[in-house]
Amino acid sequence: MKRTYLSSILLFVCSLWIPATLAAQDSEARAVLDQVANQLKNAGGIQAQFTITSYNGREEAGSSSGTLSVKGRKFKLVSPQIQQWFDGTTLWALEAGATEIYVSKPTRAELQQINPYSFVDMYKQGYVLNVDEDIYEGHPIKDIHLVSKSTKNPIQELYVSVGQDNMPFSVRVRMGKKNWLKIRINSLKTGIRFPDTDFVLNTARFPNYEIIDLR
Repeated sequence: MKRTYLSSILLFVCSLWIPATLAAQDSEARAVLDQVANQLKNAGGIQAQFTITSYNGREEAGSSSGTLSVKGRKFKLVSPQIQQWFDGTTLWALEAGATEIYVSKPTRAELQQINPYSFVDMYKQGYVLNVDEDIYEGHPIKDIHLVSKSTKNPIQELYVSVGQDNMPFSVRVRMGKKNWLKIRINSLKTGIRFPDTDFVLNTARFPNYEIIDLR
């Protein structure tokens, strides 16, 4: 998984006319995501084991697993293909097998594409929402469908699946017209006390690496 693939994690023009029934569903869906957002923001440090699977249409194209640690706006992502550290301002990226470290200051839009939990704030504006109830592995779930009102949003369409505990366990993002990425949250731990140093890459550990500063 290259950096460009990961950056595409997290693009259908939405109709400007919304039926009254959809408006009611929009309100219910926002209430569900409000509960999810509040629970995540009050959960302290979060660590999630995840699997990302890409699909060309309905055909699986590849998958990779990793760990995401989150503390407020800070996060650290570790997978066999790439590692990323974000301290709230600066992002460091290190690809497996490479001898370069990329340093940048990502925009809000770029962060939405990198951090799978970006929907926690993203849904509050610029999206039409819908909610469906379903059964997954014998348990009732709520599937929240988000469609962007603007073609300028980096993420045009996604689904967030929420369990009975008001925690998300799956995020599906549409890429282009028919391709999708599915981010499956395999386990989730909350209340972890991460030191701030966990979200900063000490480049001195890599004395022979080239630093590519894009700030």
